[in-house]
Amino acid sequence: MFRPASPRRPDAGTPLRRRSRFEALGSRQLPRASSLQPRARGKRFVIIASQFNRSITRALVVGATDVLRRSGASSRNIRLLWVPGAFE
Repeated sequence: MFRPASPRRPDAGTPLRRRSRFEALGSRQLPRASSLQPRARGKRFVIIASQFNRSITRALVVGATDVLRRSGASSRNIRLLWVPGAFE
């Protein structure tokens, strides 16, 4: 038989509080993103984008392509594949 959870028992002690990943770092400095630009010159890339919510994915494709171009990738080395649907 199913019984709803009872109110907190008086003898249960102090509840544990889950710490976030950043709290666990303590006084150490939080991680920072690198300001170095990746080197894309001479490398080949493929961008795979979903046709689902195309108005959103189109903007993401434009942004990804822009970053690759600014990093030195040539247009002929960037391939775009549109795929149906989404995986969630």
